[in-house]
Amino acid sequence: GSRAAQGGPGWRGISRGSGSRPTWRIFTDGSSMGDLSLRSCNSIDVRHFRVPARDICKMSVRRIAERLARGRTLWRRLPRDLSRAPLLVSPDAALQLVKPGDAAFDPMLLRFCREDVAPGAVVWDVGANVGIVSLGAAVRDAEVLAIEPDPFLGGLLRRTAAHPENRSRGIDVLGAAVAAAPGTARLAIAGRGRASNFLEDFGGRSMAGGMRESCLVPLLTLDL
Repeated sequence: GSRAAQGGPGWRGISRGSGSRPTWRIFTDGSSMGDLSLRSCNSIDVRHFRVPARDICKMSVRRIAERLARGRTLWRRLPRDLSRAPLLVSPDAALQLVKPGDAAFDPMLLRFCREDVAPGAVVWDVGANVGIVSLGAAVRDAEVLAIEPDPFLGGLLRRTAAHPENRSRGIDVLGAAVAAAPGTARLAIAGRGRASNFLEDFGGRSMAGGMRESCLVPLLTLDL
């Protein structure tokens, strides 16, 4: 037979069907999130994506961490070779930002700043997020324009630029989104991390986890 666990609103449950290949079904707020076919004792297939069984619990913990991260901020410092410049971040943008030391930063972004930014360069950081590239490029003596439509992230960028150690670094912050034509649009704040924000008119991202709220933002083009 089958068995199922039940709970109230907001509860996550798993039910197991019967048959030679048991099918598991995950529920959130009473809505099915997809069938899981048990292929072995160590792994579960989510449609065409293979997910280790132990990761099911991790995914729930991650969702809790993402919810607790909302609105939280902390000061971090870039690696030593980038002058340990102070950067105001939020795990609401990416949970990685709470990792210790240099592990908090995407190595590809740091490599770009180290290898591709020359002194005197002009850098437009489109979708700047918390400003890792913006600050790293400014440390390399580039002139930086950080373009970020999210008002919360834009506020972090401005506080980073205004920090006493960064005031002379030449970081300008522009609150806008980039599109093919100027105008306005609604920015959807992702239900998960703000790195997955999207413009409503252009569709969402698979990793956004829905939308928690939206706000009207200006659109600009990159035409010179």
